[in-house]
Amino acid sequence: MYNRAMLTLIAVCLVLLTIAHVAAAIVAVTVLLQVRRAADAVEVVAYQAQDQVSRIGEATRKVESLAGTLGSGWVKAGTAILGMALAIWTARRRSDA
Repeated sequence: MYNRAMLTLIAVCLVLLTIAHVAAAIVAVTVLLQVRRAADAVEVVAYQAQDQVSRIGEATRKVESLAGTLGSGWVKAGTAILGMALAIWTARRRSDA
């Protein structure tokens, strides 16, 4: 039915199609490996960012605690006492001079 030229053309087309599919498969595997490497890198960066955020959170809690201490009555009373002591000390130095 088919002559030899037609069968040769079909065979060549099938070989080219197979080569194209193999090349596409190689490209797909390469791209997927690159995506995997990129995902691993993003994961590392995300863990580093999480660590930095937790450190900032700890520092923020410490500053908040310090601010609460500075705003407490004991610190205000201590500041007032030190202010009075400094005023008395300054007045005595002036009177001695």
